[in-house]
Amino acid sequence: MTRRMGRTGLIAAACLAAGSGRASADIKVDDRTAVKFEGVLGGVVSLFGGKAAKEGVTSTVAVKGDRRARLGETTGEIVDLAEEKVYDLDLKARTYKATTFAEFYKDSKMAKTLRWSDWQEIQGIWTPHFIEMKDLMRGSATRIRVSNVQYNLTFPDDWFSLRNLRRGS
Repeated sequence: MTRRMGRTGLIAAACLAAGSGRASADIKVDDRTAVKFEGVLGGVVSLFGGKAAKEGVTSTVAVKGDRRARLGETTGEIVDLAEEKVYDLDLKARTYKATTFAEFYKDSKMAKTLRWSDWQEIQGIWTPHFIEMKDLMRGSATRIRVSNVQYNLTFPDDWFSLRNLRRGS
């Protein structure tokens, strides 16, 4: 069901979700996502793609108790675990759609399963040594055998530098 909210209601929902005002968020992160294409395709995308293609898309994610909100420039989403609802916000049209978890999963079928097995304790940390992901729709599986696990290793500071990553060592 889609409902229309007045400006006050939409702003209140967005502020509550983002954790502004007196009900501040436990965690709040501003995130910018950008995809860059090289060559001729990159030129076409930057020419016709608009502001989002050139500068990326910024969104705010906030978590407060059992609620998580993601707010972009024109859309947003509030997930409320206590109410078992997902609210999709259209900030431009000032509307929202509430979907219960039951409605969300009503017609869905399990698509994949993940199984961890062959657990072994390594350096005080229980670690699976066999991981299997089954794709139930395709009837296929990916199996990973884990070996030579070590924890709490130290690396030199420049190990993750751009130069070192480009070199591939």
